[in-house]
Amino acid sequence: MAEAAMDVTKLESKSHNNPDEVRSPAKTRVEIVRLPGYTLGRLNMEPGWKWSECVKPVVKTDSCQVSHVGYVVSGTITVRMNDGTEKTFTEGTSYTIPPGHDAWVVGNQPFQCIECSAQSNTPSRRRVAAGAEALQRPNPQGEIGSFRRRAQPPQSPRLQPVVNVLLCSAAA
Repeated sequence: MAEAAMDVTKLESKSHNNPDEVRSPAKTRVEIVRLPGYTLGRLNMEPGWKWSECVKPVVKTDSCQVSHVGYVVSGTITVRMNDGTEKTFTEGTSYTIPPGHDAWVVGNQPFQCIECSAQSNTPSRRRVAAGAEALQRPNPQGEIGSFRRRAQPPQSPRLQPVVNVLLCSAAA
């Protein structure tokens, strides 16, 4: 298997049971951990979750405009691209999803996945960061968009992540 170059310089771990940030839009819980150069999210969606019903009202785009790379831990989700192409992902499936899609949990079982993104400063990553910036500004109640940020200790500048939004279920 050919491997892309990865810039990992330190052995480190964090638990999603004690995440850096939690986002909880309707029928969703996203537990985010940040490691140097990478952001990982454990996403839990309830039966009945649908991006266009649970997230679209917050992000105000017609479809999810975020790319995703992940692994399905449990449950089933269907993704429909803007061109009508559909694919269903089940337990044990690794996936990539380009921007321009809707998604929904299939059946009566919750859906759980892990998504990973490398923090970079590419033009597409900067566009995602700019688009997500409004969701990062807290209102007087401490809410960010419809997401509540978990209190966290100050991070060193080295660990400050590029604003990155995980999975269309979390935000776009």
